[in-house]
Amino acid sequence: MNDSNNSSEPNGAIPQTHYRPNIDGLRAVAVLLVLLFHANIAFPGGFVGVDVFFVISGYLITSLILRDVTGSKFSFYEFWKRRTRRIIPASAAMVLVVLVFGFFLLFPSDYLDLGKVALFQTVGLSNVYFWKSIGYFSGDSDLKPLLHTWSLAVEEQFYVFYPLFCVTLLKFGRKRTWIAMAIVAVLSLIFGEVALKTHKLAAFYVLPSRAWEMLIGGLVCFLPIPKIRKAWVSEVTSWIALATIFLIALTYNESTRFPGINALAPCLASVCLLYVSEHQLTSVHRILSLPPFVFIGKISYSLYLWHWPMLAFCRYWFDKPITKLEGCLLLGLSAIVAFCSWKYIEVPVRSGSRSSNFRTTFIKFGILLTFSAVTAGAIVSFGGIPRRVSADAVRYANTKKSMDLIYEVTLENARIGLFPQLGDKNSNDTCILWGDSHAMSIAPALNNVCRAGNIKLVQATHSSTPPILDFNHTSKYGLNEGTIEFNQKVLDHIKAVQPRYVVIAGDWATYAGQSDFESKLLLSLTELIKTGTRVVFVLDIAKQDVDVPSHLAKRAFWNLPETTRGVSDVRHRQRNELVEEVLRRNAKAIVGMQIFDPATCFVDDQGVWRFLYDGKVMYRDSSHLSIDGAKRLEPHLRRLLSH
Repeated sequence: MNDSNNSSEPNGAIPQTHYRPNIDGLRAVAVLLVLLFHANIAFPGGFVGVDVFFVISGYLITSLILRDVTGSKFSFYEFWKRRTRRIIPASAAMVLVVLVFGFFLLFPSDYLDLGKVALFQTVGLSNVYFWKSIGYFSGDSDLKPLLHTWSLAVEEQFYVFYPLFCVTLLKFGRKRTWIAMAIVAVLSLIFGEVALKTHKLAAFYVLPSRAWEMLIGGLVCFLPIPKIRKAWVSEVTSWIALATIFLIALTYNESTRFPGINALAPCLASVCLLYVSEHQLTSVHRILSLPPFVFIGKISYSLYLWHWPMLAFCRYWFDKPITKLEGCLLLGLSAIVAFCSWKYIEVPVRSGSRSSNFRTTFIKFGILLTFSAVTAGAIVSFGGIPRRVSADAVRYANTKKSMDLIYEVTLENARIGLFPQLGDKNSNDTCILWGDSHAMSIAPALNNVCRAGNIKLVQATHSSTPPILDFNHTSKYGLNEGTIEFNQKVLDHIKAVQPRYVVIAGDWATYAGQSDFESKLLLSLTELIKTGTRVVFVLDIAKQDVDVPSHLAKRAFWNLPETTRGVSDVRHRQRNELVEEVLRRNAKAIVGMQIFDPATCFVDDQGVWRFLYDGKVMYRDSSHLSIDGAKRLEPHLRRLLSH
């Protein structure tokens, strides 16, 4: 998304450099898909725009390398100098501005995280940071102002290794280079597909699982001139390719298994558009060459850089999703900022590189990059600079980190019966906690109860994975296709261990919308009862309208009156009506099972779920209990586990 728009003739002759406006137009399509997706305006699968960018980058970079190698003028120094001047100045400026705004808008723990990301981005490794730190319990990724730099880091890493790889191979001839590149691309695709099953974050963020997208763009440069005698063939091919990109952007969503094989279609469609237009323009390419598309393509890098921090900061501070109107306004503002970034940073640096002033220009932006790195380092060293905000605001904000006993049991461990053991580990009496992240949030209370009652606690939990047999649920952080096997292994473990108690908890309202929820839940409960264990079914807590710690912290930040009460119990019952109706309708089939309703611990005398009790925050977000919140359950759980 940040290369010069040059191309080369891949037919063995000396490559000719010429500007192709339709490539800028394709960039415009890619960036618009990404922006509209990020702003929640349109295209739920608009994230494939990044993959289109990767293909374009691979194509253009390979064209440049082939041109210079063929002309016997390739220089690694010149190559990396061009990449540096193209990427670093605008991104360094953006990072510095984000750090400044973060000083005024982010709470210490989040500002500390921002500083760490900025440091990693300074050395082109922010994707590695997000791979290691992003997860279900790391906070909403939509609120991280530098999250979008992961794709820049992937490209930067590619630019470091690819020219070494490509130039070395070209010494053995173009055909062997093409074959070697194709083999590596296939291996990269296979790696990404396999990684999706066990290391989803790695599959999304790291270069080895994304390299194939840039490599197939590069492979286009080695293909012969297409012998298409009939113009309509090129026309149809181009329109099918463009339609494929838009269709995928409309049908994919955040639950789509991605990248892997599902990224192949948009990437191949991009390859088709580049290849067909290599020597014959079609109506699609003439449309993409229109001035509005070309202009958007020219500023696409700056658009990508600046739009995300604006969206993230707004979501963070106002603690709610952005409406379509707000999204449009923010994208409009980001377009203005992007134009200024393009005109006053990108263009001067590019033009300066061809003059004697390049050294001066490079030094200026080197200082900017250094200043950004030093600023980020200071933020990290001072722990997010907590003195910026009041003690109450810090205390409330830190509740978001109020987590304990968060065990994401893998499918591999479930297969061999390896589950975390807590409570009194030497006891012969066992209690198994089975469920998703909502079950994890009550684990601290259950652990205390089991320890005091001389009961071993075994935790069989995984985020967004409902504790329901033969029931599949697709989500961003769940086991997804592994859910059914995981739950069967948990049941097998229960049958083998013969625990005294099984506590089952989950985000029931989320799962109740699926058509087979009732039958599968009834199957699960009856199977548990058959084992002779004492089953405790925990109803869910109320889902609040706001992220509770952030809401309280922001009110404290502005010295506004403290709010202690959240949604009404009536609204909570309406959201969970299907679940409670299923339990009532099947009461005879699940006789003997104990049902625990946490409402008795949190609903006040006016029928409202409270945020605070005795100055302690009950939630760590909008739908999970904090450790203090979980502790309110202890007396009730103690009675349930004493029978």
